[in-house]
Amino acid sequence: NQPTIVLMTRWHAIYRCKSRLSKEIGALQAAKIQQKLTNHTIRVVKEIQKEGLADFKVAIDGIGINAAKRWAILNKIKTVSTQGHGNLGIKMKRQFLKTHAEKTIAHKIPNPILLIGTDLPSLSHLDLIQALQILNHKEMVLGPSTDGGYWLIGLSNKLLSPLLVWPF
Repeated sequence: NQPTIVLMTRWHAIYRCKSRLSKEIGALQAAKIQQKLTNHTIRVVKEIQKEGLADFKVAIDGIGINAAKRWAILNKIKTVSTQGHGNLGIKMKRQFLKTHAEKTIAHKIPNPILLIGTDLPSLSHLDLIQALQILNHKEMVLGPSTDGGYWLIGLSNKLLSPLLVWPF
C-alpha cells in the first residue's frame, strides 16, 4: 500500500485556465502553457508511480467527468475525478477526504496523500521523492513557493484518520 499523489489541474482550454496570464498573452497561448505544464507534471508523477513509490490520480476542473475520463484514457491515467465546487481550500479538503475514503473502502491501510498543482515547470521526481520521505517521519509537508504560498501539501495518515481539523 503506497502513498497517493493527487495532481490538481485545470482543463487546458481557452477561457478555462490561466485567466491572469490570458490578459497578457491571450487565451490561446495561456491554454497551451496550461497543457504543457500539466503534461510535464503528469510525466514526473508517472516516474514516481513507475518506480512503485506512490499511486497517482488526477483531479481536474473546468471539464465534465465523461470528457475527463476520455482524456485520462488517452493519457494512460488510471484514475481521474472532477474537483467539484468551492474555493481551493474546499477542493483540496475534498481530495484528501475522497482519496482517504477510497483507500479505506478498498480495505487498504490509508497512507499519506500529497496534493500538487501543475504550475511547476521545474518540478522533478526528486522533489516528490523528498516530500514522500518527509511524510515517513512527519505529519505534514509543504513545498514552499517564492510567492509565499506552496506548491505541494502532504498529510500523513495520522492527520487524515480521522481528519478532525482542517487547516484551510
